[in-house]
Amino acid sequence: MNMTSRESSNPLISVILPVFNAENFVEESIESILSQTANDLELIVIDDGSEDGSWEKIRAAASRDGRIRPLRNKKNRGLIYTLNKGLLESKGFYVARMDADDISLPDRLASQIEFMKEHNVDFCGCWIRLLGSIRKRVICFPETDIGFKTLLLFQTPFSHPTLVMRRKIIHAGFRYRSDAVHAEEYDLAVQLAKYYRMGNVPKVLLLYRVHKSQVSNLHRRTQLESAARIRREALRALEIPADPEQVYLHGYLRYPKPVASFEELRAYRNWLETLCLYFEEKEEAKRVVAEQWLRVCIRATHLGPRVVNEYRQSFLLRYYDASYKQQADLLLASLFRLRYGSRMFQMLESLSLSPGF
Repeated sequence: MNMTSRESSNPLISVILPVFNAENFVEESIESILSQTANDLELIVIDDGSEDGSWEKIRAAASRDGRIRPLRNKKNRGLIYTLNKGLLESKGFYVARMDADDISLPDRLASQIEFMKEHNVDFCGCWIRLLGSIRKRVICFPETDIGFKTLLLFQTPFSHPTLVMRRKIIHAGFRYRSDAVHAEEYDLAVQLAKYYRMGNVPKVLLLYRVHKSQVSNLHRRTQLESAARIRREALRALEIPADPEQVYLHGYLRYPKPVASFEELRAYRNWLETLCLYFEEKEEAKRVVAEQWLRVCIRATHLGPRVVNEYRQSFLLRYYDASYKQQADLLLASLFRLRYGSRMFQMLESLSLSPGF
């Protein structure tokens, strides 16, 4: 798909690629963008004070392809500063993200832009396949606006390096906020949810590398606390009615720690049932809410087999049809009272396709 015939001197797409100590991966990442079928683009590669050979590899790539704009922070300023710098430098009608350790498939940008035009979407991701993980599994995200925004109540409903958004979002003054450390993409989506249409291309268009030096591994606690706060903000942004106790509980609905008691488990159930009723005839939204009940019960399996009974007693099961494998995993973990996050639990997780395992 060639998109080079345009009247404007500006590129159709600006791709922002922040880099910090990624010399082992950055060349492959850059090449995957330069090889896009949608080739009317600029690639803004910003080195954030790397201490390895990343900058030299960026400069070498730029000398071979004029579409690369190499920039460098004088010292390490962090991802949020670097991303906002990229937004200010961008010139394209569409602004895309890329990470220095991932690989975009050749038709990624063309497919996303086509999807955005067809569905009038302003903020777009896609499905990803894990690279470097024991399980080469595909992570699927909601295609529609209602599915995307319902999942936004619980987690980031897209993968950050797959993001493509229309330039009007930047013109409206939206930026990554400095207080959303290590959860900046979740916060950005919550900021925008009230004003723009969102979705994901239902197709794998990016290979997402999993390794120990990722933010999600190095800064896990900070990321989780930021996400809990943003989860509560999502309720307000989407104007979901909730009292202070429900808002507090909602923040920890997807917090990856064991559910402490049956009392806590029932509190989550009551809140999820309330949320489900709020969405009335919106079946896709109800399905997303109902799936969270299975995820919560998975975190309670150390409480024993009664957890399975609690799970089955909720009307939420009408809206999320758990597979036999998912139900078997929940039963097995409950029978053996496996504690969420324990070594035995992780063994089951490595063999499972269930959400939360």
